[in-house]
Amino acid sequence: MSENEVTNEQPLKPIPLGVSSWLKMVRRNKLTVDKTAKLGLLVNFFDCVFFSRPRRMGKTILCSMLKELFTHGDQNFAGTAIYGNWPETQTYPVISLSFYGVDCQNASTFEANLCKIVSDAYYDAGFKDAMKLIGTTSFDRLTSLLKGIVNDDDQQLVFLIDEWDYPLSSHLDDPQ
Repeated sequence: MSENEVTNEQPLKPIPLGVSSWLKMVRRNKLTVDKTAKLGLLVNFFDCVFFSRPRRMGKTILCSMLKELFTHGDQNFAGTAIYGNWPETQTYPVISLSFYGVDCQNASTFEANLCKIVSDAYYDAGFKDAMKLIGTTSFDRLTSLLKGIVNDDDQQLVFLIDEWDYPLSSHLDDPQ
């Protein structure tokens, strides 16, 4: 048998270089390592979870997986440990934020950009009235307006925050 022949019945899947979306990885039939077994435990036992791992260690794909699980359940996780074991029986609006690439030259620029990504995230989560808030540049004002957008006081939201440290780490050499 030559080096190039596959010795098992299943073809090798391509490595998902540059893919940070769970759905894209599944739909494109990319290679994945199933690390979903602990996700149900996280949801059952913790209200807030903070992951601090070095860059390029899977935080973005983890956020994508959690977003998919909270918004659609485990329907796109066939063949993984979480499939059939996801503890949530309902779905939730997911406010998914990424601070990667946020312009943070100064505090006001950062605040305006923060307002934009938060407004966009609420819109993407299904709160269509959040579109009216785009252009708001005061975070205090935005948070009070968002309370009016989420009409139900009992509405549970899921917040996923990725690249939270980007504004700080991108200015490590800037004394101000």
